[in-house]
Amino acid sequence: MVAMHYQLKKIWMNVEVLGRKFKFEKDWAWHRELVNNNTWLNKLSITEMLSVLGAGVRLGPMLTRDT
Repeated sequence: MVAMHYQLKKIWMNVEVLGRKFKFEKDWAWHRELVNNNTWLNKLSITEMLSVLGAGVRLGPMLTRDT
């Protein structure tokens, strides 16, 4: 988690430098944070989790694949 934090911090420092260079103004969209998925996934039941994550899953391509 710490290594990911430092990597993302470096990336966002570069983004901020480029933002200042091209005169972008900071607003609410610049806020970011690194969050462990366990902090919100553990609060959900399995049905709630499937309703959140299931919308992005396409079953057709998965079922046609030969494994």
